[in-house]
Amino acid sequence: MMRRLLLFVSLASAWAGCHGSGPCAVCDVHATCDATAHPVACTCFAGFTGDGGTCTPSTCAPQALANGIITPPGQGATDQTVTYGCDPGYALNGQSTATCLPDGGWSGTPPVCLLADGGCIGTAFTDIVYRITGTFAISGTTFGAGDQSFSNLGANTLTPVFTGAGDTTPFSIPPPSGGTTFSHGFMRLRFANDALGRPDAGTVSLIEYYFPLEFHQTAGADITANVDHSIGLLDSGVANCGGGDTACAGVAPKVVRPCIAHGRGTLAGTTLTWDSCTPAPSGGNGWNFAQARNASGPGCGTGYIAWGNVTCNSGCGPVSAAGVGDSFQTWNQVFQPFAFTGSDLTTATFTMAATQIPNGTGQSTTQLSLAGAFVLGVQCGSTPAVDLTCDLQ
Repeated sequence: MMRRLLLFVSLASAWAGCHGSGPCAVCDVHATCDATAHPVACTCFAGFTGDGGTCTPSTCAPQALANGIITPPGQGATDQTVTYGCDPGYALNGQSTATCLPDGGWSGTPPVCLLADGGCIGTAFTDIVYRITGTFAISGTTFGAGDQSFSNLGANTLTPVFTGAGDTTPFSIPPPSGGTTFSHGFMRLRFANDALGRPDAGTVSLIEYYFPLEFHQTAGADITANVDHSIGLLDSGVANCGGGDTACAGVAPKVVRPCIAHGRGTLAGTTLTWDSCTPAPSGGNGWNFAQARNASGPGCGTGYIAWGNVTCNSGCGPVSAAGVGDSFQTWNQVFQPFAFTGSDLTTATFTMAATQIPNGTGQSTTQLSLAGAFVLGVQCGSTPAVDLTCDLQ
């Protein structure tokens, strides 16, 4: 106790009169002051730049006099409180005092400084990007002859074959000229930050979604599908390409990532429930693309695009000879709730029960479930395209 008291006194005396009164009033609050010098000597703390009268943060590196990093009050502090002695990252959050810990660190570029435990001081939200895997199922076919399920989907391993002249895909491997390779399925969710800069329960936004739906159906027909599903990733010029029911050829979309919300839900406990999106899927074979495009509400995954190629070799009725060809569909998707594995959102994974995907057959039901969503990366910010860029996958 005596050691701590003496150390605190020595720190306090070193700064006596340095801020807001006397000759040291000319110094910035993030500067030391030598009142014995003529004129008064102001020197910015390490981690700040300036003439001492004005000091601005230059790094997120910790420079606490107690040889530790700053941590918000009530977060397991093990050292004494000092005044104006800690890293600028927390001072940017409007605090004039800080509690320092002996271990930990910061990273990032001001004003976005990341705490060692994943918190993000001074920003509005945290984006978490997940790698996703899933299962696609076809059911309700005549006499069950075409019912089939395809598991462990989510890797983009094929190059979609487009039959229309000039058609390309930005999701292919290898990419076309100017294209972008997305090697696996992923999803970006945006969480509001709590007072300590950590993602919190409450409103959650769907920002980006990509799922490569690649399978070969052999039950009831011989169909090869290589259709990439996406939200918030393609330029808006392809949103109504073909209208979902008509031909659409000679299209070369580009990847455009505006990093804005395309759906909203509420996380309570470990369950993320999406807001209203109606009309909802019927659960049977009656939810077609036209109905899905009319779905509306804040919980809809808006601008859901299926882009690729479906070919049929046999058992497809009148189209069996020519195949099905290019697949261009756009609609607003209703999602099932997400079930998270824990409350620490920087590490928790989630699953989604089977959710209905529209189809045009009128004779079957197609459903997609998410079997796993594993954290790929975490980004913090307040303004998309300014201090936060959607560049992870």
